Amino acid sequence: MKEDDFTLIDLYLRGSMRAFETLLKKYERMLFGYIINQVDSNERAKDIYQDVYLKIIQNIDRFKKESSYKSWLFLIARNTIVDSFRKRNVVAISLDKTSDDVDKPLHDIVPSEESTPSTLFVSKSEESKVSIMLENLEPSLKEICFLRFHSELKFSEIAEMIGSNENSVKTKFRKALSLLKEEYEML
Repeated sequence: MKEDDFTLIDLYLRGSMRAFETLLKKYERMLFGYIINQVDSNERAKDIYQDVYLKIIQNIDRFKKESSYKSWLFLIARNTIVDSFRKRNVVAISLDKTSDDVDKPLHDIVPSEESTPSTLFVSKSEESKVSIMLENLEPSLKEICFLRFHSELKFSEIAEMIGSNENSVKTKFRKALSLLKEEYEML
């Protein structure tokens, strides 16, 4: 039986290191992927990753089960990244900046989810183009896309994490999709 996050946390707080190791393993790739996507080097990402896990160990007893463990984990990672930028005197771009709303309905921007062998081939063959296009997005839009697609966070979890409201996150996501679609059509 696969144990849920809250059960694993409770077991760890009662002394089970196995439960904590399971909890850490469950999100390590996703979390490291998020961190490396936000910083400029693999070494820096590893340092931040270690800092995040130290903060989790130090604060897990204060975790309130009002939100998911996953969103709490990513919030710690985000804050650690921001602190890292501050320590290096790098100017961080505000992620609370509002974006212009996209007038098109979401169903006009997001393609159908039906997959055929030919669409899967096209998707795989153009994956690097999409990665480059994502890199060209402004940081706040890039972060939301990464959290949504790679980390599979819900819009409500992303909103909680970045200190925004869910509608604003959805609007930014739609804007990012629109920009990606425009750039894709120009290729």
